[in-house]
Formats: sequence, C-alpha cells, structure tokens
Amino acid sequence: MRSYLALFSAMVLTLALSGCKEGDGDAEKEPAKKNPAKQEPGKKTPAPPAYKDRPAVLVPKISKGPMIDGKLDDSVWKKAPVLRFKYTDGRADPPKHDTEARVLASKDAFFVAFRCADSELKNLKAEKRDRDTEIWEDDSVEIFLASSESAEEPYHQVIVNAVGSIYDGYMKGEGWECKNLKVVTGREEKAWTVEVEIPFASLNLPEHAEEMAKGWRLNLNRTRPKRDDQDGQDTAWSPTEGTSNHVPEKFGYAFFEVFKGKLPVPPKPGAEAKKTAEK
Repeated sequence: MRSYLALFSAMVLTLALSGCKEGDGDAEKEPAKKNPAKQEPGKKTPAPPAYKDRPAVLVPKISKGPMIDGKLDDSVWKKAPVLRFKYTDGRADPPKHDTEARVLASKDAFFVAFRCADSELKNLKAEKRDRDTEIWEDDSVEIFLASSESAEEPYHQVIVNAVGSIYDGYMKGEGWECKNLKVVTGREEKAWTVEVEIPFASLNLPEHAEEMAKGWRLNLNRTRPKRDDQDGQDTAWSPTEGTSNHVPEKFGYAFFEVFKGKLPVPPKPGAEAKKTAEK
C-alpha cells in the first residue's frame, strides 16, 4: 500500500513540476517573429506601371506645391512615386551612381525633384553658365515633356546642372523660354539634389480639356560626365536604348490627376491572345 501511495505522490509531484516549468517557459519566451517570406510564399514585387511598353507614371494632384529650395524635405513629396533610373542605352545592370526622381502637379505647375547619388561630390563637374549654353556637358539632369501621346509632337526640354545653371528649349531649339521657371539645387551627404517648378502657363498645351487627360510624353535623364579616372554615366527613367536623349518614341508616359488623367488598366495575361483567336 505504501509503495502505491509513494508512486502516486511521485506522479503528482512530477506533473506539478512539469506544469510549472512549462508556464515559466511560456512567460519568458519571446513571441516568435514572423517571416514575411514564409507568410506570403511566391509573392513578387509589383512591376512599375507601364503603357505601350514604356514606363508610365500617375502624377499625383496637390493643392499646394513644395517650397523650391533644393532640400527635398517638404512633406508633400511623400505623395510622389519614386522613379528610378536605368542606363540610357538600355543595359540591364544597375547604374553605379543611383538616381531617383519624383513628380507632382498642382493646377498651376509641374514639379520635379531629383536625387543624384554621388560619393565624390567634391569632384562634380559643373560651373555657372549663361542660360541656354552647354549645360549638358556638366553634371546635370534633364526634363523632356510634351502634352501629347504622339512622339511626333514637339517637346519641351529643361536642363539643370549641379550649380543651378539652366537650359530651356523646344525640340532641340532655343526658341522657348520657360517663363517663371523655378530651379534650386542642393547638397546631401552623398548626393546632389534639384527641385524644379514648371508653370503650365509656359507650355504649349492642347486647346481641349479631354486632351489634357490623355498621356503626356515624359522623360527624365541624368548626365554624369567622364572624370580623369572614370567613365561617364548616362541614365534615364525611360531608357532611349541608344546614345541620344532625343528619342521621343522612347519617352515614358505621364498621366496627370490634376487634369483627370488615369493610368490605363493593363490587359489581363492572355487577353490579347484570346481576342486574336476570337476574330
């Protein structure tokens, strides 16, 4: 009888101790960290918007534009999509010196911000130049803009170098001056920056509002000239797949919310093949 009681007491004690240890362990154990990759297996990063096989962007509408001071710290820029640059000639490998841009629009103006990464800011090649001179020979950025989907329509061009000198022209010409254009450059620890404000009133625009809602041709480019010991680097939001930036059929597309523009809905996979088969 004693042996049974001893055995029963030992079992009760063992269970009690086991319960205490499990409780203590649960109290001390940190919640398991979830692995996002395991939560959503096979999830891919969404591809950037595109239209007619070219990059596309929906330009957000804003009521008030950012302060043009070259700092890119205005909170309104958080509403803008980030546009990342690739090599202008179409090479697939990532550029050594990153460039990103952002775009916004109010009812009165188009705003563009550039951040040009460079670990050698002291070696930037840029000098104060007269307007409409060889700004493109310096560390510089370019904006190409036409208020039409057609690559045949004339386009506006604005170039800004790293110290704020300006070129503005119309289809490679000097016959257009962007009135009330605002440009300010800045410096970060490992990048130089540009903010640009282009008034819509200074552009050649369609007469009818419905035309404004359609796609505009847009491209954004950066030139980093050759250094003594380094090759130059030419990059663009929409690569022209050649050595020239002036290839409008390779420009991307911008749709302006302020003009009631919307990104076209891409066709579903296989929809085109199904449509062809039904004919």
